[in-house]
Amino acid sequence: RAGYTKLGAYQMSYRSNDRVIIVSQRLSDLLFKRLSAYFPDSINHDGSIWEPIGLNEVFRFCRYDRGGTFDAHRDAYFARSVNERSFMTINIYLNDTDGGCTRFLNPTGKKIIFQCQPQAGKALVFLHDEYHDGDVLRLGSKYLMRTDLIYRLKSEINQQEYCLNDKHIQAKQIYIQTKERENKDSSAKTLNVQRKPWSCSLQ
Repeated sequence: RAGYTKLGAYQMSYRSNDRVIIVSQRLSDLLFKRLSAYFPDSINHDGSIWEPIGLNEVFRFCRYDRGGTFDAHRDAYFARSVNERSFMTINIYLNDTDGGCTRFLNPTGKKIIFQCQPQAGKALVFLHDEYHDGDVLRLGSKYLMRTDLIYRLKSEINQQEYCLNDKHIQAKQIYIQTKERENKDSSAKTLNVQRKPWSCSLQ
């Protein structure tokens, strides 16, 4: 048995929701089968080809109450190894809501490019790099389930060679600097490449 808990690491003005984490390989396999027709066959990332292999078996169930929001941000990726990592977020809405849209923004956050109104059974699939927020929930509660689409590198690389790669070293330095900035300001915003997300129904 599991229950929702507060996310104490975030300021309420930045992210105001409760969450519970459930691990289920069975659910992961089921949803991957249902949604696979909506996924791109591959992703070209920095010249390397990655192919989808399944969903992250770790599911985050989130609950927003009236007035709840999630400030503009980009999603973090999940990595199993240097050859397996996520590139796309999957949000599955568990109820209809009044407000609480997921909105995709331009780099300055001043223009809405696309928005998705939560409806029970609707799945929203988008790249982690998309700059987005959760609009104010006007009434009631909003429930959603979030996970990630995992990809495998088509031509696998050696872990040791990867760690010595110049781009990996540079990325690690940027990551450390970003975490330092986040510690100073949890609502720090970053730029993103504009791409249009899409949604589908699980019903």
